Amino acid sequence: MNWKFLNSGLNSGRFNMDFDLFLSENIEPDNIYLRLYRWHPCCISFGNNLSEDEIDLKKAKYNMIDIVKRPTGGSAFMHAMELAYSVIYLIDDNISRENFNIEINTALRKGLIMFDPKLSEIELKNNLSDSNKFNIDEISDVSSMKTEIYLNEKKLVRSSQRKFDNVVLHQGSILCGSYYQNIVEYLNVNDDKKNEILNEINTTTDLQSELKNEIDYNRLSIFVKKGFEKHFDCKFEETEQTELEISFIA
Repeated sequence: MNWKFLNSGLNSGRFNMDFDLFLSENIEPDNIYLRLYRWHPCCISFGNNLSEDEIDLKKAKYNMIDIVKRPTGGSAFMHAMELAYSVIYLIDDNISRENFNIEINTALRKGLIMFDPKLSEIELKNNLSDSNKFNIDEISDVSSMKTEIYLNEKKLVRSSQRKFDNVVLHQGSILCGSYYQNIVEYLNVNDDKKNEILNEINTTTDLQSELKNEIDYNRLSIFVKKGFEKHFDCKFEETEQTELEISFIA
């Protein structure tokens, strides 16, 4: 298996989502991509279960916040103080979608603990009552994770997947600060829906709140990569984004 690492740095929401789709559409057999990236400007992304009409587009534009639809599922989410990642791979006789989700989260856990030993309490917890299945939208084959990363009983990493034939796009966000909580200020939804989102926010946490320090994103990126190398016993091939962008832009 050829592991390819790509640190994209800061990009717009549209670029980040389109580039993940580009990698998913052009991945070659025996390759796995780990891509790390951030967002500039801040961005609200939304999955298939939310309409753009439910976002206050005028307010977002006034505050220079991007709006983009995710290829994976989930509700509206504010991307700001976080390190986002995507893992793109092909399902075959050696890799199953369900099991590889657990492997990805285990690698992330190892990387986060190397980043700061105070995170050794991170746990992988089942997020669904039926632990043998993903929560899959049969129409789009978008799924929520059955196993996710928690710290002190709160979710630290948000993630979801989408399957395109035998290719899986796994997207996630390591929450590094609390700015994501501002999402409720940009939603045109009824009180019940807003309360539902507020309840979800109350079940999450972030690295800055837990560690009581500003997060060094470059250092965090290094240790996320190391966590994957340690867990999968692999050596990444560094991939230059500019080389891929030539084909992407064309």
